[in-house]
Amino acid sequence: MFSIKEFLANGTPLQFGNPKESAEKLQRWLENKYVDNPWGCWVTDAIPSIVELCKALTKNLKQNYESLKNFIQSKKFDEVIVMGHSFMGVDKPYYDDIIVPCLEKCKWTFYVHKDDDKKNVLSFKQEHPLIKTEEIFW
Repeated sequence: MFSIKEFLANGTPLQFGNPKESAEKLQRWLENKYVDNPWGCWVTDAIPSIVELCKALTKNLKQNYESLKNFIQSKKFDEVIVMGHSFMGVDKPYYDDIIVPCLEKCKWTFYVHKDDDKKNVLSFKQEHPLIKTEEIFW
């Protein structure tokens, strides 16, 4: 039988904003898992809809680059505050390709909740050694 818990636990790409995954990967995973399963017809009939949902939920980061860059360059920022944002997750390319290059001379403050957040900030600092950062636990 189809299990959402198993589906998500196996790294299937049905998640909001993940540009590293693809609808094609999801489709292959579903077809391989359920095409020969006796209960598979319940899932296989829904595969086209699930794949379309995956496509709708996936961010196309590069299509947003120009407008993000134009916005940042049209303002005079002197500080960047990051609060619980996925700067080491799905939005990392925004930071690497646009935000850091445009704002690397600003002061950066990261608000962190737990030790994993602190580790992510340290990794971010190592990848972007030119930025001045501060971490605040909250």
